[in-house]
Amino acid sequence: MIDVRDVWKAYGGRDVLRGVSLEVPAGACVAVIGPNGAGKSTLLRVLSGVVEPDRGSVWVAGRPVRAYRRRELARLLAVLPQETAAPFPFTVRELVAMGRHPYLRPLRGETPHDRAVVARVLDELKLTPLADVPVDRLSGGQRQRVALARVMAQEPRVLLLDEPTTYLDIGHQVNLLDRVRRWQRQNGLTVVMVLHDLNLAALYADEVVLLAEGRVVARGRPAEVLAEPTLAAVYGTRPLVVRHPECGAPQVLVRPARDEARGEEADGQWRMNASPCAARG
Repeated sequence: MIDVRDVWKAYGGRDVLRGVSLEVPAGACVAVIGPNGAGKSTLLRVLSGVVEPDRGSVWVAGRPVRAYRRRELARLLAVLPQETAAPFPFTVRELVAMGRHPYLRPLRGETPHDRAVVARVLDELKLTPLADVPVDRLSGGQRQRVALARVMAQEPRVLLLDEPTTYLDIGHQVNLLDRVRRWQRQNGLTVVMVLHDLNLAALYADEVVLLAEGRVVARGRPAEVLAEPTLAAVYGTRPLVVRHPECGAPQVLVRPARDEARGEEADGQWRMNASPCAARG
């Protein structure tokens, strides 16, 4: 479904993407992870066609992304951005209905089918009671749900998500990703999502792509990519990878650094006074 071929992109003379190549099969859910500045969001913008690579190409559904007309591409691909605030006080229904814009004909309004799609999506995301409420009066979690409803109304075959959980508490993070995964499985959607949370990536993605300094340094099943030596080299920390007790997915724990200036040795063991883990030990 998505084929990225030797993509390079530079800003201000600095290479942000360096020869990135990857394939995302139709119906897959892929998480892109990596430290700050790795090029994750730039890669997503290149995939969406918003930014053209300096070298290389991106193909979606068998065609170069730059070969699509804008409306045609919008019927195929939708983007859920990190920022979901509406610039004007649209109601929930009005904002969700904007997802139908790629299907509207010039000088014609919404069709009965368009209105039916919007009503169905509002119902699926339990937004019908809020349909006439201005979006700027909603909580952060509600606004993110509205943003998801908008891209659902767009009925794409490919969904790109740029750090969708950044401003959400853990409950809203799980609810959002549960809905995305359910939608993906029910409709054969192809999903590429940029995530900072390694544990959420392991729980929700079929495959994980690890970027560092603009390059793909690892790609595969979560258990293959989220290995302690790999994460230590990329993130500069000492992770501890364990298995989730219910589903077996890898989960990454952090180890506080030893503070030798504040530590002490007792009973032959080094204890870190500054470490909450050591305090319990």
